[in-house]
Amino acid sequence: MILLKGGQGYTIDDAIKVIGAKNSIEGVTAEYNYLEQRFGQKDRDWKLISQSLVSKDKIFYDKLTISCENKKTCDIFFDITGFFMSK
Repeated sequence: MILLKGGQGYTIDDAIKVIGAKNSIEGVTAEYNYLEQRFGQKDRDWKLISQSLVSKDKIFYDKLTISCENKKTCDIFFDITGFFMSK
C-alpha cells in the first residue's frame, strides 16, 4: 500500500512524502493519482508543464510544475527518497 503524507507540496519544506512505493513506476503513478484527486482530470483540469528532480540535504524530490487553478502554474513537491533509484 502506498501512502502520501505531509503537507500541500507547494514547497520543499511542505513536500508530500511518498511512502511504500517499491520503485519509480509505483511512486510516480501514486503522484499522478494524487494530482488527479486534488486538481481533477489531467489534461482537462490541469496540465503537466515540467517534471524535474531536486535534492536538498540528501533528500530527493520530484518537482512537478502544473497549470492549476485559474490557469496559474503551481509547483508540487513529492519526497521520493523512499523509492528513488529503486528498480
